[in-house]
Amino acid sequence: QHQKEFLTPEKVSIDYIRLSMADIKANIRIPDQQIKRYYEDNQSNYYTPAQWQVAHILLAIRPEMSEDDRQRVKQRAEELYRSLEKDPTQFEQDVKTISDDKISAAKAGVLPWIVAGQSEFDKTLVNMTRPGQISPPVLSQYGYELFKLVDYKPAVVKPLLDVQAEIQDQLKIDLAQANYAQALEQLSDLSYQTPDTLTPVAEALKLTIQESAPFSRVSGDSVLTKNKQVISAAFSHDVLTLGNNSEPVQLDNETVIVLR
Repeated sequence: QHQKEFLTPEKVSIDYIRLSMADIKANIRIPDQQIKRYYEDNQSNYYTPAQWQVAHILLAIRPEMSEDDRQRVKQRAEELYRSLEKDPTQFEQDVKTISDDKISAAKAGVLPWIVAGQSEFDKTLVNMTRPGQISPPVLSQYGYELFKLVDYKPAVVKPLLDVQAEIQDQLKIDLAQANYAQALEQLSDLSYQTPDTLTPVAEALKLTIQESAPFSRVSGDSVLTKNKQVISAAFSHDVLTLGNNSEPVQLDNETVIVLR
C-alpha cells in the first residue's frame, strides 16, 4: 500500500569518449631538429640583457629649489665630472663627502645591478663597458648623478641547451592546441552524423569508449558523474529518450566528452 515510499532513484549508466588536450600533448614528440630551427629563428627571445653594476654620486635637486639653485647644482655636477676626469681615484672619497645619497654612500656608492631596458639610464650606461669608467652628469628624478662602472655583463644569447626544454614545451603546447581544435571539430561532426553510436568517432580519433557506473539525477560516485553538465546531458530528452549521442560536454578548458 505504500510502495511509492520505497522507490529507488532512477539511474543511468553512460558510455562516453573523452577528448583531452593533456593527452594529446603527452603523445606529441618534437624532433631535435625542429627545436634547433625554432631556436635559430627566435634567438631574440633568448637574450640575457646587458647588466651594469655602478657606484654613483648624487647631487640632489629638491622640489622647492629655485631655477638658479638648480643651475648651480648642474654647474657643480659638471665641475665634479671634470675633476674626476683628471683624477678618477678621488671618486670613492667624493662619494663619502659630496653624495646626497647617504644610504649608498655607506656602501661606497654602489647600487644594485641595473638591467638594460629596466631603468632610465640606458642611454648613459650603454657606452660604459670598462670598469672604472665615469659618466658625465645625468639628470634623474632625484638630481644630477655621476656613475662609475664597477662591473659589466654584456648581453648574451642563452645556449640552446639552457632553453631546449622551454622550446620543446612551447612547441608541444602550440601543436596540442591546434590538434585539439581539429579533433574537437571531428568529434562534434562524427558524433552528430552517427547519433546512435560512439564507435566511428572513437575509431577516427583513436579514443577509448568508457563506461560509467550507474548514477541518478542528483549525483553519482565519481567526479565525472557528479558533474552537473554531465548529469543534465545524460538525463536530457535527446539522450535518455531518443537514444542519441549528446552534444560535446565541456568538463574544463581542455577536456570535453560526448556521451550516450
